[in-house]
Amino acid sequence: MVRPNQEAIDTFISITGAPEAVAISMLELKAGNHERRDQASIELQLCNVFEAKALELSDFEKRQVN
Repeated sequence: MVRPNQEAIDTFISITGAPEAVAISMLELKAGNHERRDQASIELQLCNVFEAKALELSDFEKRQVN
């Protein structure tokens, strides 16, 4: 499969905040590469979980300082 073009990758990242590897996976899925569907979905979910946990930790640290 041909790698999605950089503009599409950059646009996906700017909209979702996902890492480049996840953006590529999701764009490949859209282009018909269903072999990566489950992996891309899991990667995106993990990114969302990690981001949420990082925000929780940041909020916790702020409360500890105050």
